[in-house]
Amino acid sequence: MKYSLFFLGLLGILPLVYSQSKQAEFDSLFQKAIRLDAIASPQAFTAAIKAITYAEQTAYNPGILKGTLWICEHYIRNGNDAQALLFAAKAEKKEPFLKGDGSVKLKRIKARSLIRMGFYEEADKTLQEALTYALKLKGDKNIPLLGAVYTDMGTNYAERNVTSHLAIEYYQKGLQLFQKMKDSDPLKPQYTFWVLVKIASFYRKQRHPAKARQYLKTAALYSGQLKNNLGKTDFYYNKGIESNTEGKIDEAKQYFQKALDIVKRERKITCKKELYYELFRVCQNLKKTDSCRYYRQQYILYSDSLHQMYRKDASVALRFFEKEKQQEIRERSLVYFLILLLCILIILVGTTKLFRDHKKFIILLEEKIAIEGRLQKNESNLNQIKKKNNLEVGTTVTLRRLVKEGNPAFLIEFKKLYPDFYDRLLVYNSETGNDMKFCALIRLNYTTIQMAEYTKSTIRAVESRKYRLRKKFNIPKDKNIYEWFQEF
Repeated sequence: MKYSLFFLGLLGILPLVYSQSKQAEFDSLFQKAIRLDAIASPQAFTAAIKAITYAEQTAYNPGILKGTLWICEHYIRNGNDAQALLFAAKAEKKEPFLKGDGSVKLKRIKARSLIRMGFYEEADKTLQEALTYALKLKGDKNIPLLGAVYTDMGTNYAERNVTSHLAIEYYQKGLQLFQKMKDSDPLKPQYTFWVLVKIASFYRKQRHPAKARQYLKTAALYSGQLKNNLGKTDFYYNKGIESNTEGKIDEAKQYFQKALDIVKRERKITCKKELYYELFRVCQNLKKTDSCRYYRQQYILYSDSLHQMYRKDASVALRFFEKEKQQEIRERSLVYFLILLLCILIILVGTTKLFRDHKKFIILLEEKIAIEGRLQKNESNLNQIKKKNNLEVGTTVTLRRLVKEGNPAFLIEFKKLYPDFYDRLLVYNSETGNDMKFCALIRLNYTTIQMAEYTKSTIRAVESRKYRLRKKFNIPKDKNIYEWFQEF
């Protein structure tokens, strides 16, 4: 009897010991991937795959999910949203094994991939599911997760013009929840900073600079308490835009450079295009030719690579949706086939259902063809824009050279580049050649010192000429003459 009880007890302990052994081995492999991620991303990815493979071989479901979520984050960080979506879909099949916040994290990852690929309706559905899971959580753990879901919903709405009015509502919901977190919680400043930068970015895109500046100022109060770089890239980017708008070119360059350093350090590629473009504009204003050329080349390079990546991601996503739809059709067909054996009535119902599904499939196929057509059209438009930009850049360089040389051909070339502006000046008021040249120099944003140097005049003479132009065109005193000519 004693031996029987001992044997039964041993049988009960062995599965627990084996489970702990699996967990320890998986954790060892997974921690190696995390350590490598800070040094070499490809090796970290390989180590994570090994950890997942081990978890699959030993049927350790928590490890499979943990590793898969990390892989998804890795793909999102590197801009490969299609692969992140596929891995998230794979993890969804293991969803019953997720514990607590695991379901929320999975849905958020899937939604972020869908948002960045432009599938906003599907992202909205996924975020609604994440919201349902988050609301079921109890205790303090619920607050940051729920706030993060609301913030993601705000981001999704902000990307669509038809629903942008809802974006600020959900951003505010997220902000209120993050502010309810305990002051002792180290994640409170991180989440609060993140959503404040999101709101500032939203207002900047909506052309409300005062509100954007207000939220950036508030976000700056939390920047010294951050434990990681979540939101810092967007913060420095928005600060750079703000400084550039205010004419603080050197300060803007510093902010853009800080954002670029973070992006490079974290090996992200999705934000580089915008940062290279802004640095190109800043260096152009600072007359740094070599830096300007470098950043422009990098901008074109990343524009092309991202365009190709987005096309590829859209194709993969469409195949993914097609595959899911086909899988759904096959599963339903099997059910209908079994039901066919039972009743003629259900046969008729099943046939009707299959016909409807087929019709939906045809519609999806037509949508795919339409999307591919739009992608080709967009590619054609992008090539035309590139050609136009190259022409404008070359002409602008020629204009600046003619100004420095004092060449009379300057006005002829200026008229070619800005025909509407030139003709409008003639219609508005008949101008002398010198006045025309000064109007052109102001339109090209030349400073008083530069105009004095290139026209061989004194600074006082240039300022007098500006004053006469201001009176001649009835420019209000509180209106910047450069802005007026830009709008003119």
